[in-house]
Amino acid sequence: MKALSTLGSINQERQQQINRTLILNLLRKKGLCARVDLARLSGLRGATITNIINEFIQADFVIEEGLLTGSKGRRSIGIKINGAKYKVLGIKLARRSYGLSILGMDNQLYKAKQFSFSKMTEAKDMIAEVRENAKKIIAEEEGEVLAIGVAVPGPYKKKNGKLVFMTNSAGFENVDILDEIQKGFDIPVFIENDANAGVVAEQWKYDEQSEYPEENIVYVVAGEGIGCGIISKGELLRGDSDTAGEIGHCSINFEGPVCECGNRGCLEMYCSMGVLNKNIRSRMEKSDDTILEPDFSYGELKAAIAKKDTLAVEEYLKVCEFLGIGIVNIINQINPGSIIIGDLLAELDKEIFINTVQKTVQQRVRKSIWETLRMETSTIGEDAILVGAGLIAVERICEDPFAFVKKNRE
Repeated sequence: MKALSTLGSINQERQQQINRTLILNLLRKKGLCARVDLARLSGLRGATITNIINEFIQADFVIEEGLLTGSKGRRSIGIKINGAKYKVLGIKLARRSYGLSILGMDNQLYKAKQFSFSKMTEAKDMIAEVRENAKKIIAEEEGEVLAIGVAVPGPYKKKNGKLVFMTNSAGFENVDILDEIQKGFDIPVFIENDANAGVVAEQWKYDEQSEYPEENIVYVVAGEGIGCGIISKGELLRGDSDTAGEIGHCSINFEGPVCECGNRGCLEMYCSMGVLNKNIRSRMEKSDDTILEPDFSYGELKAAIAKKDTLAVEEYLKVCEFLGIGIVNIINQINPGSIIIGDLLAELDKEIFINTVQKTVQQRVRKSIWETLRMETSTIGEDAILVGAGLIAVERICEDPFAFVKKNRE
């Protein structure tokens, strides 16, 4: 009987955690909500809502603010997450740069900064640079940073804390990224693949706007590498070895050059920022029909495309077309309802980019599929991956908030 009593207590606590998570996610989505609306939306009893909200108020996790008018004209006190007090740090780790962000637990973005690595040295030294700047941002921030979310390029294996591989960045595969970032922090660190972080951000954005309910969403990272994050029936698709969505290593030419991953003719070898830069410089050796200098920067390339520089635009169109071919494979394999594309390639010229990708895809898929497909570039104000890194931490906190915040504050 004692064992049954203990099991019942465990199950009750687990149900309470599920209910708390449900309420926090509703508040993240709605922003400001009355208790009666939380009960209606969650399906929970009013007494259960009252108990949960009282717990959160005691911990300063939610606050009461203003009055809301209901459908029958009755006024109720509004409830919202205390995002100004409780926050997370987001880190986007790329091959040559990194970003840092501060998000409130209410999904509000408070700060975002982009950095280039001061030196392209050993992986541990590069992570140490990220760690030190992260500490500075946390120290400057008002409120309490509860956790850190990190988005990393390439497939990340959670079991050992290491990247499976990261092309064009030797050395990162042998580093325990979780352990290296965790050094010096007394708050939890959660790591996710960058494309997965991006799709989490896009899912929350569109869920808040209620445009894509019950839909399968793909977020394509088109930057220094190529990958995609996949939401299937509302859940993040990871795969057995956490490598789902590695479209950059799907072959589009079985006789193509050998990739670092071991495959031949990988998509990433035909369309990425590195490939675009390499192709432009290769043509510059044979032609001076461009305003670019051999050591051009990303900003200079973006300006050249905006000025309709022939060489730059021609090479840009080529990589956009190759990406479209890769996206056709995603469509045929996964059949998503929405495809959102972001990162460096997409940001060079959104109009040229999306028009070229859409045209390529439309020519290569069935008409009935194309007519029901949404395809667009990311419209999140800041980098979707950077925002998503923070949201990864927010979601983990919401799973068990009182593991991060004291339940009853004096």
